[in-house]
Amino acid sequence: MGEQVVGFVFGDRRGRQEVGWVASIGVHPDMRRRGIGHLLLEACEEEVGVPRIRLALRPSNLVAKQLYLKTGYVEVDHWDRYYANGEDALIMEKAREKDKRWNREMREF
Repeated sequence: MGEQVVGFVFGDRRGRQEVGWVASIGVHPDMRRRGIGHLLLEACEEEVGVPRIRLALRPSNLVAKQLYLKTGYVEVDHWDRYYANGEDALIMEKAREKDKRWNREMREF
């Protein structure tokens, strides 16, 4: 791809919490379905460097939800009227490799 930007991700750790957040992620429409989103998520998870990482998404964003499920995120919460237009948010979380047992327990819950 040379120097062309095809995607981005922003994530952070909130204070002293052991949970990080993926604040925003995007891949250029022409570059989707090539594993770029997966690579961006992995890079963000590694850079934030905490045992668990969360994200919020619109329940209507089925494409993003499939990516997150495929990369190990599980649904952990639902926030009513989170977005400015009144749409709810689905909260998903992933335990990093050393904390995988937590992810299995959440799936069974």
